[in-house]
Amino acid sequence: MEGMRVTGRLAREVLDTAIDAVAVGVTTDEIDRIVHEACIERECYPSPLNYFKFPKSCCTSINEVICHGIPDSRPLANGDILNSTSLLVRNFVHAAFLSVSGDYQLSTCLFFSS
Repeated sequence: MEGMRVTGRLAREVLDTAIDAVAVGVTTDEIDRIVHEACIERECYPSPLNYFKFPKSCCTSINEVICHGIPDSRPLANGDILNSTSLLVRNFVHAAFLSVSGDYQLSTCLFFSS
């Protein structure tokens, strides 16, 4: 249980770091870079990276993209709905956080798997 608590806390920290970066004009590539660096700083591995050849450290879905969008160079625009998912693994324990930003009002949910 303690491993789940630690990994969940770290995942929350990573998501909070990503949320802080969400702004008009920021690209999802930039958010991905921030998530990747935040994972490494916390001695975690971003779970999506290289999972079935997924090329990025987080998933970002804008507007009509339902889920598992790949971060890219498109800048966020006012009114975009952004679904950002941070998943990481530490000591074989995975944690995932989801943030939905619409007009930059945020809501989050959490789940664990081992």
